Amino acid sequence: EAGRAEDSRRTALSGPRSTARLLACLPPVGLVLGTAVGARPQEVLLDGGWGTMLAGVGVALMVAGHWGTARLVAAAQLSGERVDEALVLDLAAAAFHAGASIPDALKALGRALGEEDLAVVGRALLLGADWEEAWEAPATGAPPRQRLKECLRPGWEDGASPTLAGPAACLRAGRQARDDEAAERLAVRLVLPLGLCHLPAFVVLGIVPVVASVGLDLLSG
Repeated sequence: EAGRAEDSRRTALSGPRSTARLLACLPPVGLVLGTAVGARPQEVLLDGGWGTMLAGVGVALMVAGHWGTARLVAAAQLSGERVDEALVLDLAAAAFHAGASIPDALKALGRALGEEDLAVVGRALLLGADWEEAWEAPATGAPPRQRLKECLRPGWEDGASPTLAGPAACLRAGRQARDDEAAERLAVRLVLPLGLCHLPAFVVLGIVPVVASVGLDLLSG
């Protein structure tokens, strides 16, 4: 599942990243081609006046474009520190399959996941607290495992066998849909730094100096 999500993000990033690399290479290519045809764009950019200011603006736009792209990519690749809820349900199902009671399963999950709150809930149930009181017992303020709580409630209150496989499958299907949507949204968002930064930087650094140099030569001639 993690591999599929990463493939989706990589596919979404491939086009905008290639375009960004191309636009990043175009300014120096434009300067070289301008020099080859007889223009002197480097003199415009290094004249110490408006040309140098133009160069500064172009470099700033390129830096801003790379920074914005990196931020969007990093935000898309962030993942939560907590173990996935579907995996927690799988672990709970394994504990019940091994014969553990609900309090014992919660204590085992707390140890395995490094989440002491679950162990506190299990101990509170053993001490006679009702279901809601037990889940309110942890004093850390961390958000409880709501899906696990609702899946285990019938087993504790009604004696029914907890059904965990179906909710876990639904969680995974929903996460896959969200990953695909996030990848498509990322591809759209990456157009912003391309259009607002990289492309203007190419125009400022690769086209305007060449045109200005040729225009000045024509005027002086």
